[in-house]
Amino acid sequence: MIKMGWDEIEIERLIKSNRNFLDKEIGRKYELQALFRNPTKENPVEISEFLSHLDLGFLDPVLKEMFPRLER
Repeated sequence: MIKMGWDEIEIERLIKSNRNFLDKEIGRKYELQALFRNPTKENPVEISEFLSHLDLGFLDPVLKEMFPRLER
């Protein structure tokens, strides 16, 4: 018996194909923006930029308990 269904790879391929078709139809160029520049010694990433992409919300209760004076 053959199972019929959609796997995630097929769905992602179809979404990408459809997005490319729609972008071509309306004349829009679809480009993904890189989250970070490639950090090197010559091209460093600022710590504030790096930290802005991290989800550290789970640490709030721990830090508030450890350091009660450091409320946001």
